[in-house]
Amino acid sequence: MRWKTESEIENSGFFLDRKTEDSNWTEIANYVTDHGLIGKGSVTYRTDYEYLDIFVEPNTTYEYRLADVDYDGLVTYHPTNKVTVEH
Repeated sequence: MRWKTESEIENSGFFLDRKTEDSNWTEIANYVTDHGLIGKGSVTYRTDYEYLDIFVEPNTTYEYRLADVDYDGLVTYHPTNKVTVEH
């Protein structure tokens, strides 16, 4: 999964959740355990982020939900994204 920010305000980092048709949302990564998801704090430049989910099954559709967390712990969820794994 890839995303970018054009700027960040007090961004501690990101959480990434995943679900399938048959499952509920499950957190698969966060900025505490995955350093690639640490936010840049307060910046005015573009930042590109990427997370590779290696725990997927072929012929399955997954829905991903990204959230960012600010310095006060406020969590903001962003629109979901569906991905189908072919092989």
